[in-house]
Amino acid sequence: MEAATPWVQGKSLELQRLNRMPWAAGATFTIFGLRIGLRVNAREFLDPLINRLPAGWEPGQSMQVQRLYSVIGGNHRAVPDGQRNGYFLFANGQALGNAMSWDELYEALQSDLDFYVGRTTRARLFVHAGAVAWKGQAIIIPGESHSGKTTLVQALLEAGATYYSDEFSVLDSDGRVHPFPRALSVRIKEGVKKIAPHQFGAPTGDKSVSVGLVILTHYEGSAHWCPRIMSPGHGMLGLIKNTLAARRYPELAMRTLGKAISSAGVVESARGDAKEVTDWIAQHLDW
Repeated sequence: MEAATPWVQGKSLELQRLNRMPWAAGATFTIFGLRIGLRVNAREFLDPLINRLPAGWEPGQSMQVQRLYSVIGGNHRAVPDGQRNGYFLFANGQALGNAMSWDELYEALQSDLDFYVGRTTRARLFVHAGAVAWKGQAIIIPGESHSGKTTLVQALLEAGATYYSDEFSVLDSDGRVHPFPRALSVRIKEGVKKIAPHQFGAPTGDKSVSVGLVILTHYEGSAHWCPRIMSPGHGMLGLIKNTLAARRYPELAMRTLGKAISSAGVVESARGDAKEVTDWIAQHLDW
């Protein structure tokens, strides 16, 4: 990809200040129809960041973008005195934070990009939900952060499921789930550890699948898995409140989720040990 200097419309003083900087390299690309730009003050920063972009990105055809990420090495004169450590990340001129390592920088860029794309694109619907394929159909587990999605996804992978995502279920206009693979964010005592799905012996999905089951659950230490069969409407409520673009594109969200859940089962229960859930799935799901 040829280095370039992408730009974005905006009048903020911070964006204007960044625009005046000499950028060493840049690139533009598209993800789900959105134009994204990346510029760096050191050429060696560019390729490692591009390598962390979501699957399916394509080189951009225009230097004008909708979302522009600017990465500055911490020793640059543009960084305030006393803060010249690590890397600074900006999006459309707004500071997203100071990353002390490459891993932190990757995580900050990836997180902001995921949420921006999920809230903005009409090409796919992003639901904050873990997703695996079980015997050819998707199991999706909507829920907010810290609700136990990743732990349950991990348990399902160890039980033989195929990995799609531990963060977002990405649906097309027919309500089918597409792979959105990332390393799982497994919580440990020291913080969060990134673990690739193959380390659990699980393959990663390579095609879209229809939704077979929606699991509405959250972790409670003393709870036992006792699922109740719920209506499709109840399942819709659980999905819509975890859909990133639900407020921006309500009709699109309702139409897509309606198709997704049209032939799916819905169960709800608090859970303790994730193995109780995977044992129940192994015994009851034979579609």
